[in-house]
Amino acid sequence: MAEVRDFMDDIRNDKYRFAHDLVTEVLMLRGEGRPSTYPLPDRVLFTKEHASLIENFLLSDQAFYLDKRIKEITKDRYDCNTYATCRQVLINEFTKNVPYSEENFVCVCAVIAYIAAYFRKKKVYRVTNDSIEYIRTWVTRILSRSLTLKYSSW
Repeated sequence: MAEVRDFMDDIRNDKYRFAHDLVTEVLMLRGEGRPSTYPLPDRVLFTKEHASLIENFLLSDQAFYLDKRIKEITKDRYDCNTYATCRQVLINEFTKNVPYSEENFVCVCAVIAYIAAYFRKKKVYRVTNDSIEYIRTWVTRILSRSLTLKYSSW
């Protein structure tokens, strides 16, 4: 019962909810998730525009590119360590020489969620929660420098 209470506290947190909804959106785009209805936090950070941006981003050639890069980086070895390595390599690739913008931030978060979904499909289950926590921590840092996702920095 305490786990349910903890989750309900988390889901009401705007930063956790942003991460949760973003990861859920990526899973649904991959046909691996389903929508859920939870109480809204006081401040909603993940918007329909973000969902549309992620869909356009992943339905371009990015999903194909990510599948290819994940295979190259992992060499078909799927565990928590290769997940963390893969995540960091791809974050570096997607942020290097790219100016911060809300759109770029959301797309890089989608990359993190996509990697987790890929590893989850390979039966590395803890990575879904890890990706939510990673994104939550990152969005917390981003918002510590600005009141919105729009005006911040990597």
